[in-house]
Amino acid sequence: MKVVVGTQLQRLVAQLHTKLPESYRIYYQMRNIQQGKWKGLEFLVDEWPDVRVVISSKLPAFEKIATKFCGPEYEFYAPKGQENALKQCLLELCHWHEPMRLTGVQENAATVLRDCSRDRRGNINITHAEPYMFMPQVENMHQQMLYVLNSLPAGLKITSLTPEDTDFVIKTYRYYRHDEYNRDYFKESFRRFPSAAIRNSEGEILSYNFSLHNGTLGGGYTDPAYTRQQLATIAGAALLKQLIESGQSMLMSGTSADNHAALRVLRKGNWKHAGFQWIRGIFYPAKAESKL
Repeated sequence: MKVVVGTQLQRLVAQLHTKLPESYRIYYQMRNIQQGKWKGLEFLVDEWPDVRVVISSKLPAFEKIATKFCGPEYEFYAPKGQENALKQCLLELCHWHEPMRLTGVQENAATVLRDCSRDRRGNINITHAEPYMFMPQVENMHQQMLYVLNSLPAGLKITSLTPEDTDFVIKTYRYYRHDEYNRDYFKESFRRFPSAAIRNSEGEILSYNFSLHNGTLGGGYTDPAYTRQQLATIAGAALLKQLIESGQSMLMSGTSADNHAALRVLRKGNWKHAGFQWIRGIFYPAKAESKL
């Protein structure tokens, strides 16, 4: 595979924009390129300039918090019909001797990842998510956000998550994996990145929403006793307000395809389906305990 650097990255983005949905430009590392955040990223292609497969990795110099707590992570891009090329590139590049994450968009990516795992005699857990994109137009949205935030029921207040809330998030976040890496990751995330928590007068969390190191909305929860009170929508609006005011021009969120409650919240807000499905594979070698 060939490493793509400098102005070649801009040419690469232009190629991908012609092959994939327009909304793809906000997808994780593509957004980083779009915003000029190239430092510490490594992009590899199978051929140049006729690209079929792109794989990016997060290096230790970039977003150290992700590397430290999440393990190696690779992101892949391949159009339909390039399953064999994608498989060969993943087998060649990725470190199959250690736990890692593989994420990307490709119609048959789940099958490709399972084939790679079998070839390397490991185990892989695959999740499917439905990404939604959000491109804020602040001048049109500010009033709407204020309206949502002002609908907070009496006696409740909007705050942020703190490292002390980590245990509560661990208990309630449906996608949490129980290990020390994710525990430390959450603690550090709540110190560094925007989040929103709705609390009662005793300080108990009734609903929350948080963002991740890559700028996307990471996840949320609402106490079942308080559903249908718009708390998830309010917490989401509070988080969006923070992200927009911090200068984010493109945002993305996603949830599993079977999380109908979260999908309803996204569809009710100013979210548009991105036009593709996100695949994540969490791999760990046989007889090795997952650290992801």
